[in-house]
Amino acid sequence: MINPRTYQSFVGPQHTQFHSVRKGLEEERAALRGLIRAVGHTPVLFEDFSAQTTPSRQACLDALDSADVCIFLLGPSYGHVFPETGQSATHDEWVAAKTAGKPRWVYRKLGVTFENAQQDFLDQVGTSLADRIRRAGVVKNSAALTSSSSREHAIVGISVAQPRFDAPQHGELVEVRLHKSGQVSLRATLPRDNMGSILDQDALSQQVTSLLRFSGALDLIHNERIVVAIGVSNPQMTQVDRFNPHQSRTRAYLSAC
Repeated sequence: MINPRTYQSFVGPQHTQFHSVRKGLEEERAALRGLIRAVGHTPVLFEDFSAQTTPSRQACLDALDSADVCIFLLGPSYGHVFPETGQSATHDEWVAAKTAGKPRWVYRKLGVTFENAQQDFLDQVGTSLADRIRRAGVVKNSAALTSSSSREHAIVGISVAQPRFDAPQHGELVEVRLHKSGQVSLRATLPRDNMGSILDQDALSQQVTSLLRFSGALDLIHNERIVVAIGVSNPQMTQVDRFNPHQSRTRAYLSAC
């Protein structure tokens, strides 16, 4: 089922490219064109390319450049497998949209039995943010993950063990946010001991490196150029000092930053 309110979250008129096979989705495809137009966007479907000299499959791939968002509607059938790629047209379009960094909205039809190839494809595109975090291997299996969402973000909170007051603790990842634009935000604690949190230049560089590797393992960012930004939530209360994982400090000073 498609929720009309989903499309209202787009800002301004959009070119919306729609991808699916026809078999088993005839009614949905017919209804979706009108729904997208009704909320002020321009739908682009496979049928729109059937009268061109360029093969319709290639024309759909070429049209990705002008699309603002790509919608994938997955039914029971995987579709014809092209020998050039070993995939269906919808699968090829998914790969092209992912490579181009286009926002992708995936919907699956309920109450039907999927072909094996289609189920494999669905498992590939339908992986949740929490599943990606688990597969990255950074979060302990014992850590609870709490998923939530807003109009702008998909959010996964990561539980951390309650530290002993007298034991120094390394920094830990506590939250992952995925913005609808594709921006990935990670929130982590700084190393701490019984005197409070510590901003240690060496420990920070190691922690940031680990977080960047983790971000790459999520396989969410595919743009050729990215910008990395790092910030401390409360710099006035941050202690710039050396972190010793084996011994707590006996005195601490607040940063002048």
